[in-house]
This record gives sequence, C-alpha cells and structure tokens, in this order.
Amino acid sequence: MPKKTRYLVGGGGHGRVLLDAIISSNQNVSGIIDSKLEKGSKIFGVTVVGDDSMLDSIHPSTDELVNGLGSTGDLELHRRLFDDLSNRGFIFCGAIHPSAQIGRECEIDKTSQIMAGAVVQNRVKIGKNVIINTRASVDHDVSIGDNSIISPGAIVCGGVTIGKNVFIGAGAVIIQGIKIGNGCIIGAGTIVRHNVKDSLTSLGKTQRETADYTNLTEYDTLIKDHYDDVGNSTNNPATSTMSDQIVRSKETEFVFRQVTDAQKDAATNEHHEYSIIDIGCGSGHTLLELSKSFPLLNLVGIEQNEKMRESAEKTLDPTSVKVLQGDVRDLKTLPDKKFDLVICQRVLINILKLSDQVAALENLLAITRPTGRIIFIESFNSGLSNLNEARSEFGLDKILPAHHNLYLDDDFFRHPKLIKLDVSDENVLSSHYFISRVLHPAILKALGIDELRNSKFASFISTAITNSIGEFSPLKFCVYERLD
Repeated sequence: MPKKTRYLVGGGGHGRVLLDAIISSNQNVSGIIDSKLEKGSKIFGVTVVGDDSMLDSIHPSTDELVNGLGSTGDLELHRRLFDDLSNRGFIFCGAIHPSAQIGRECEIDKTSQIMAGAVVQNRVKIGKNVIINTRASVDHDVSIGDNSIISPGAIVCGGVTIGKNVFIGAGAVIIQGIKIGNGCIIGAGTIVRHNVKDSLTSLGKTQRETADYTNLTEYDTLIKDHYDDVGNSTNNPATSTMSDQIVRSKETEFVFRQVTDAQKDAATNEHHEYSIIDIGCGSGHTLLELSKSFPLLNLVGIEQNEKMRESAEKTLDPTSVKVLQGDVRDLKTLPDKKFDLVICQRVLINILKLSDQVAALENLLAITRPTGRIIFIESFNSGLSNLNEARSEFGLDKILPAHHNLYLDDDFFRHPKLIKLDVSDENVLSSHYFISRVLHPAILKALGIDELRNSKFASFISTAITNSIGEFSPLKFCVYERLD
C-alpha cells in the first residue's frame, strides 16, 4: 500500500508545537493547511500549501491529517475538526515528542498528542484526539476521555478519571482518585480535591487560594515562555503586548489622563521633580508614548523578561527613560527610591499564586511615596463571571483566563495604606467586551462562522457606542493613593 501524504491542519501556536514534536520524532509532514497563513510560507521548513478549502480537494484514500488546533479553554474547534473530518473518512495521526516519558502498559490512542517533557506513568489510558501538553504529568492508572486537553504543567495524580471533552488548565492539580465528568473546565492553577460533575467549571476563590507553589520560581517557566514568545513575535520593539487595539487605546488614554491629573496635583503641592515607574513595562509601549508627550518626566521601566526588556531598550531613549531588570515579587530587585506615580498594567494577574500577588502589592506600596498614586489596570473574576453569564444566554462557551493569568477578586486592593480615588472610567471597557465577546460571537455563531477577535465590525460598533454600561469587562482601571 502506498504511503499516504500527511497534512497538518492548523499552523498557529499549538500547530507549531505539534509540528516540532513530529519533526523531532523523525516523521514527515508534507504540508500545512491554514487559512490565516500565507500560501507558500514555511514553518520549520514545511510549506503552507493552502487554506481550508484544500480539505475538499484531498482524499482519505491518499491523504492523512494531523489536528493542529489547540485550545485556551474552548474545545469546540479542536473537537469539531477531528469529528467532521473523521466522519469523512480521514485518518488522524498523533505524535509523541521524544522527550516525553511513557510508562509501561499504557493505552494511548494513535490520534492523541503528547508534547515535550510530558510524563505519562504506567497503565494510563488516553482516548482519541487528546492533548497532553508541555511538561504535564499524568500519573499511574489515570483514564482520559476523548477530545480532552491537559494544559502545560498540569498534574493529574494517580487513579484519576477524566471524562470526554474536558479542559484542564495550566498548572492545575487533580488530587488522587478524583473523577471529573464530561465537558468540564478546570481553570489554571486550580487544585481539585472533590469530584466534578458533568459540564461544570472549577474556578472558585477557595480553590485558587489552595494552589500551592513551593517557591517563587515554580511557575516562572510558564510566564517566561509566554513572554519569550511575545518578544520573539514582535517586529516593532515598542508594540503593545495587548492584541485588542480598542483595549490598548483605552488603557493608554487612561494612563495619560492620570499622569496629567497627578502632575497638576504635584505642582500645586510644590513637588516638581515628578517621577514615574512602569512595573512590567514589557516592550516599552507606554513609556515610549509618555516620553513623547511628557519629555520632562523622570521615567523608569521595570521588566523581568529578558527578551521584552531588550525590545524596550532598542526603542526607548536611555537619556530620558531607564529600563531596569526587576521582579515585583522581590523588593531587593526594585529601585531603592520612592516614586510619585506607579503604573501597574496587567502585572499582578501574571503572578500565579495569591500570596505572591499580595507580596507584590506590598512591594508596590514600598516604592510609592506617601500621597503618591498607583494606577492598576488589572483583570477581575467578577467581570469575567458577568461576561460568561451573558455568553451562556447565546449558548457560547465560557472564556477562561489565559494560561499565564490569575484574576483578582474585587476586594484584593483593600489595604490600610491604600485609598481608592474616584475615576469615572473604571468600567469604560464594559460595552466593548459585551460587543466583542458576546454580541459579535453570537452573530458569527448564527451564521456558522468561527469566533473571531479584533474584527472590523466589533471595532466599529465599540467606537461608535461611546457610553459604557454594565460590568462585563474583566479588565478594570483603578487609581489608588498611598496613605502615610
């Protein structure tokens, strides 16, 4: 029988990781099918041969497929691609990275994928179209149902039963002997100590508080890998890491207003040498814009990730902006001075342990002068809950925090040294999130079109509707003053 031609369907983030595993296993892929990639372009030497329409021109008798669609909480595309094309007679091939460790007497379906550094212990049963992602650990006698995904760094202890169509978030821990029903979602960093019924989401405050990383660096690799990818994919060094341009624009407008207002207050109090520090400055987007509009400001940026810091240094003028290495969790790595304004944009949510988030807040207070201000642009569980409740009315899947995020509770900033200032635009993104994450996906679903972010439709409607109502945005804009 002649050897079939093998195509990878999907060349995005997961598709590239999968392709690397296939190549590392000395297997061949003849081409990549992806509507979002330019035909003729190459990934790891493999050519993009066409868009999704090509699936109608190949045949199960001569061609086989690899499922390159991953998931960040929504399993539908991953499952639908597999089911639809399997029903048309196509055979799907799996992959096992050579660095993965597989124990004795395991039953792993040939369509499933096991990524680099994963550990699968003895007598584990893995169903069809399953992904065991990077450095995930699956212990003895575990059973995993079809179409389920075990995210990077997740730990599944011995004797656990996981149903079909289950998503286990990054760094989650499933305690020994637990049973997780079909269609469940286990959020990143969650420890599951009790059985979970079908179609439930486990993402509560108590569970997040029980997440037990033994030291500061245990989850650093996950965060580093994410921002290394961002740094490597950024052609323009000072490009924002926020892909939603409406959100990015509102963030920048808010920061500029607060800087202007804070400077006025400082001038009134005869405090003229105004200093600003941007914690987690990333590639320097905010600092670049501030240096253009406020050339006399004393600006400092702190960035832990080396690639992002190098990106910022390429663009920012070192005579007006200092970019330093630092970790907000470790006060010793931060400048030994007090700042008038501290900017904290999506920094605390990148810390995957609650106690470390609290420690970071204390360190932010330590570098803020009395009566100085801190701008927090962070994501909260309450807004995400409201958003998902609205999505459920249209039959849309829940949105989970990204694998490198741990959202905050509403009372997180309750602190004796902090007083919240009244800002009118705390929930300025609510309408935009409802439009882009509820209304637009509902319309696309009705039309049979896959969900799409950053569309011209959502951007136009969000721009046209200037009033923001409700509390549907996880991301909130807050300003606090540091008390003596």
